[in-house]
Amino acid sequence: AAEMTERIHGADALAKAESAAAALFSGGTADAESLRSMEMPEVLIDGVEFGEGMPIVDVLVRAKLASSKADARRGIDGRGFYLGGDAITDATARLEVAMLEKVDGALVAILRKGKRNYVRVIVRT
Repeated sequence: AAEMTERIHGADALAKAESAAAALFSGGTADAESLRSMEMPEVLIDGVEFGEGMPIVDVLVRAKLASSKADARRGIDGRGFYLGGDAITDATARLEVAMLEKVDGALVAILRKGKRNYVRVIVRT
């Protein structure tokens, strides 16, 4: 697959794809370029509304990874949600500015539900 990607799209595209795959599937962190180029649904949150942070259950509902706050809490208790590569274990936790990556003037985080459901959270500052 790597050889075909390089032949069709070039070495730069292959490097970006490998970086994105490493971040998404091995629990690593992505660089700013990979966060920009990954294909996934997005949810935008205004910086004024986000402030210094939001309750993680609210963000999960906003991202449509949970149908309600109760569903988010149950999923967190069952270790079904991830921020980057780390399981979210505290339903009372907040997603804070310090947990986000700075990308193109916005703050970005990748949330995951289960193995395959990813959402990019973008906080516009």
